Amino acid sequence: NIDFFQPVQGFKERMGALISQLHSSEALSEIARIYYPGERSYLQKLKLLEDKEAAVDQVVWESIVALQG
Repeated sequence: NIDFFQPVQGFKERMGALISQLHSSEALSEIARIYYPGERSYLQKLKLLEDKEAAVDQVVWESIVALQG
């Protein structure tokens, strides 16, 4: 619970500044962008919610279909 340690708004501002600094950092040549931990998964989740569909591994899908009998 953040507000036990500091005001939530201050925390959000500090984290926003830190993320901005991270994103503006120079990445290695083979990396297009620097992500903070969990950011790629979060962005993927947003895309899935926006598209309203999810990719399912073929083996997993076949197992689901087989369960339907």
